[in-house]
Amino acid sequence: METIGKLQNSYWLDYYNKKSNIDLPSDFAKFISQNFSNLDIDIVDLCCGDGRDSFFLSHYFNSVTGIDFAVKNLDCGNVNFHMSNVSDWIKQNKCNTLNSYIRFALHSVDTDVEDVILDNSKLIMAEFRSEDDDSYDDDHFRRKINGNSFISKLINGNFRIKYYIEGYGMSVYQGQDPLLIRVVAEKTE
Repeated sequence: METIGKLQNSYWLDYYNKKSNIDLPSDFAKFISQNFSNLDIDIVDLCCGDGRDSFFLSHYFNSVTGIDFAVKNLDCGNVNFHMSNVSDWIKQNKCNTLNSYIRFALHSVDTDVEDVILDNSKLIMAEFRSEDDDSYDDDHFRRKINGNSFISKLINGNFRIKYYIEGYGMSVYQGQDPLLIRVVAEKTE
């Protein structure tokens, strides 16, 4: 997996150097701000990329920390960014009650990283590609995630599902309309 990790980092650093636009939040960030924002919690934007959602969400939550190996913005006022591997950062900071926002990244990490995220989160706000999505053609790692299996994994981890949908039309970009899963779940213990 280390080789895949290095390839992933290189892919995303190149991607954000060419296409970064932090002025435009994702449709998922807008959805979360309209339906699940709460100024009394801190959130961690895992695999935050260029930080565009981190900046946007900082207006709706108490504080935002962005974590990514490919993060470009390290000193940005009201958002605290860390250039780090997500699972290493979680383990090093002994975080076990994260309010985790993770967009378009669960399908880009292996199940070990997914388990670290789920085991250390009390709130999950996630958007990722469904196993049935075939709308991409680029050359970086993507894992197929079955929505029902992921929901079962959350429930078995003592999460209560607050929102779940699998469908199209949630993040249309440059002619692509991927089949996505959106889920918001809160740990009950």
